[in-house]
Amino acid sequence: IERLINDSESNPFSNMWLRSMQNRRYFDYFINRSCDLMNSTYLPDSLLEEAQDCFVGSIAEMPKQFARWVDPNNVSGLMNEYAARQQEFEDDLVCRSDEMRTDLRQQYGLGQFRSVLLNVEPPGAGTITISTITPQTYPWEGVYIDGIPVRFEAQANPGFTFVNWDAHPLITNTVSPSFTDTLDLSSLNFTANFIADASGVHAAQNENLWVFPNPTNGLLHIAFSTALPTNSTINVFSADGRFVQQQQVLSGANQCTADCSTLPAGVYYLVCSNDKLNNRLRFVKQ
Repeated sequence: IERLINDSESNPFSNMWLRSMQNRRYFDYFINRSCDLMNSTYLPDSLLEEAQDCFVGSIAEMPKQFARWVDPNNVSGLMNEYAARQQEFEDDLVCRSDEMRTDLRQQYGLGQFRSVLLNVEPPGAGTITISTITPQTYPWEGVYIDGIPVRFEAQANPGFTFVNWDAHPLITNTVSPSFTDTLDLSSLNFTANFIADASGVHAAQNENLWVFPNPTNGLLHIAFSTALPTNSTINVFSADGRFVQQQQVLSGANQCTADCSTLPAGVYYLVCSNDKLNNRLRFVKQ
């Protein structure tokens, strides 16, 4: 990075990159994409596996190459040197990601390294795209740099639908599958919640509530856009205004379930209320 930054403007290749880095959108993409690669392709285990595969594949051929092109009387010594250099190379690879992150941070005066932990519930229900990569195994952990906006998006696997994110100070709308933030907190654990067998179902929603499936024949799942600030009450009323059932939801919850299996078929209204909000949604019991 330092060599590129200090390269002559007469070099058309480095100059093109230097000009691109003056664009804030490209700058953010470059930093995040570098972090993505260091969190995936350039992980030490991945690099070591590739390096060791190449080394093992060359072992049988190298004695003949040394004998023909270097010194046929010192093949054993040359092979020992070859193995020692391979070990030095592998030692360098183990440090590669940390060195690259540190170089980026120092050259551009960036913020702190932030460890991001991603998880999905239930396991196998979906994935989370962070920046440009989509890990396939969870929990997943990667390192990013605060001050650079990073985008997260939850995606449901077939047979599931996204419900919400666990409550977190950086997520302003927990029922939206995507959010972007600059990661300026030390605790960055994000969990995406899904529900099985809900793909294709209809839902009722407003800016604060999401209930599904709608219609329902039993359980009604309720998700809140943000964690409830206080203890709240869920009331259900019939279409003619009669109170039919009630349940309490504790402060801090971002989802709950209402059992509507005993209600007669018809139209109902769900009301979520506390000392700061009073939201109503219409749903149908089949």
